[in-house]
Amino acid sequence: MWVWVQCAYLEASTFGQGNAGNVTVQTRDALDLADAYILSRVSAGGIGKGGNIDINAATLSLIDGAQLQTRTSEASGNQPAGRGDAGNVNVNVTGIVDIAGEKNGFPSGIRSQVNTGTVGNGGNITIDSGSFSLRDRAYLEASTFGQGNAGNVTVLAQDAVSLADSSIFSTVESGGVGKGGNIDINAATLSLIDGATLQTATRRASATAPAGQGDAGNVNVNITGIVDIAGEKNVTPSGIFSFVDTGTVGNGGNITINSGSFSLRDQTQLEATRWGTNTKGEIVLTANASTGTPHRNWQQSPVT
Repeated sequence: MWVWVQCAYLEASTFGQGNAGNVTVQTRDALDLADAYILSRVSAGGIGKGGNIDINAATLSLIDGAQLQTRTSEASGNQPAGRGDAGNVNVNVTGIVDIAGEKNGFPSGIRSQVNTGTVGNGGNITIDSGSFSLRDRAYLEASTFGQGNAGNVTVLAQDAVSLADSSIFSTVESGGVGKGGNIDINAATLSLIDGATLQTATRRASATAPAGQGDAGNVNVNITGIVDIAGEKNVTPSGIFSFVDTGTVGNGGNITINSGSFSLRDQTQLEATRWGTNTKGEIVLTANASTGTPHRNWQQSPVT
């Protein structure tokens, strides 16, 4: 059975005292979402745990701004910010997961987030698939803007993981107090091109919120074949980054890459950086063969 969802949504949320329900979609064939979303949240005024989103299919496609999302929401109207952990997103697909594109400025993606003023931890995003493609400004995001830890992002693929003009990130955002989550990639090959990034960070203050407080997560890449990082888009280089920004409190995360071979080219970067007095992370690369120019592309020194 093929499931196609367009301009619609599935939602399980709590607005009162009690947990939100889970959303489970199971199909033997393809699951395709276009300009649609699946959501579980602890809404403003809600006190309880957010539900999980569980996807089991042969293939999964999210296009035209389609999203899977769990969150604990900020205050709204006369309702206070939600209190409780956001749910997890679990995707189990035997074939390809393809996430691409945007619509009306809203990119396709998978997100777990605790918003400004909330108390609770973000959920984890776990993808187990035959192969994984993220492109055309699509994203995976686990972040905290409130009081609580960001979730981890894990991508497991039997074959290729490829990112083009897209990002996977776990962050402690401005106003957030908690630990950033880790990014873990396990696959046969990994390609980051056209400005694609893996990123963990603790962000500086914004116009409306103070600098984040908490350690940035680690980035762990385990690839049996080649890791290929190349190119840029709109002056943004492809790369793997972990940093703690100006005015933040927390330590930078480590970047660890184990691969059969490794290629870093076209002004791309591996970067573990700190601003100010925080402790930077380390970059550890283990590969049977590597190409690139480490003196130009690798940055571990502090920026003061």
